[in-house]
Amino acid sequence: RLLKQLEINTEIMSTIQDWLDADIDPRFPAGAEDDYYLGQDPAYRTANQNMLSPSELLLLKDLDKEIYEKLRPYVITLPVGTPININTASLEVLMSLDDNLDEADIKSLINKIESNPFDSVADFLADNAFAGKNVSPDELSVSSDYFLLQAQADIGHLQQTLTSIFERDANGEVQVLVRSENEI
Repeated sequence: RLLKQLEINTEIMSTIQDWLDADIDPRFPAGAEDDYYLGQDPAYRTANQNMLSPSELLLLKDLDKEIYEKLRPYVITLPVGTPININTASLEVLMSLDDNLDEADIKSLINKIESNPFDSVADFLADNAFAGKNVSPDELSVSSDYFLLQAQADIGHLQQTLTSIFERDANGEVQVLVRSENEI
């Protein structure tokens, strides 16, 4: 659904799934496994595991820089699956919760969230925007345990960028998971 929202050909989902899965069978219609990637120059294999960085998307068949740039603001790689924080999610992400959502309703909902964030997923899904829709609460949350920090400092002619991902544990302790001078 997110690919549809971003007007990206949804066939690349087969390619993404093949990159992640452990088998060697290309998915229909546009999947690619080792047989495709070993024919590239330089040759490489599918990861057969979760991505460690969103930049891995650039290795995938038919996923060029233009598609990556459209998708990049909406994806992150984390050590575990994590629910979508409905209070901070973008219009595009919220619109991807169901095929039949009305954009004006979701924009109105986002305006409400800016002044009064939801305390529960149930309250969020009780909004009229979701009436008659089948949105599962299982992958939604009203809080986050992972945070992305992107900092940039300009000193004279030099520019320094730092990107970090932080995790907050159940006790409220925060630790740095990843720190990079490049995009993560």
